[in-house]
Amino acid sequence: MDDTLGIVSSMTQSEVGRRRMRSARGMGAFVAERRENLGLTQQELADRAGVSRSWVARFERDGSSAVLLRVMDTLAVLGVTMEMLFSNESNESNEGGQ
Repeated sequence: MDDTLGIVSSMTQSEVGRRRMRSARGMGAFVAERRENLGLTQQELADRAGVSRSWVARFERDGSSAVLLRVMDTLAVLGVTMEMLFSNESNESNEGGQ
């Protein structure tokens, strides 16, 4: 089964070439490694993030999260990055004032 993110399918080949995307499985491994480097258990991470330990375990195992992937797909369609989503800037400033 291909575990690449759905947003890759909405990107042109040149965009894919310019931007390296983690696979879903790669995202889970990244989160697990980061958690371990910080000395956190899955339960501690879950408590701090407000999710269940089983959600953390599932995400680390396969990286899948329907909500996360849907948000990322939606942002890709809109031409919005995660950074833009979380920034305090207005839409107008992101579009050059148009």
